[in-house]
Amino acid sequence: MNFLLTGNSMGHYTLSVANKRIAAKLKREGLEYDKYFQVDYDFPDLARTLGWNMKIGRERCQHSGTDGTITCPDCHRPAADFIGAAQAWLDRHDGCVFRNKGQDYFDY
Repeated sequence: MNFLLTGNSMGHYTLSVANKRIAAKLKREGLEYDKYFQVDYDFPDLARTLGWNMKIGRERCQHSGTDGTITCPDCHRPAADFIGAAQAWLDRHDGCVFRNKGQDYFDY
């Protein structure tokens, strides 16, 4: 399934089913067809789900000890850096459609 990422001027994001016919069917069935992300601690997970690799600049650390919401125990990069980088990644991909990425946020 394809999902569309859209951002707004408040720095919030929506991940929606991209096919309007499928979205209408889900809505009729009472199922969710979009998810709203407004808390900055959600941004690293959303970005990673859609393809962000958590790299910031040219660093070598793999950040395997963090999900982006806590300081990396290996390189000590703070969570704020990951959140900012994830938000920048999401901003760059505003309006993009992601194929087979994002379905983890939906119950079907």
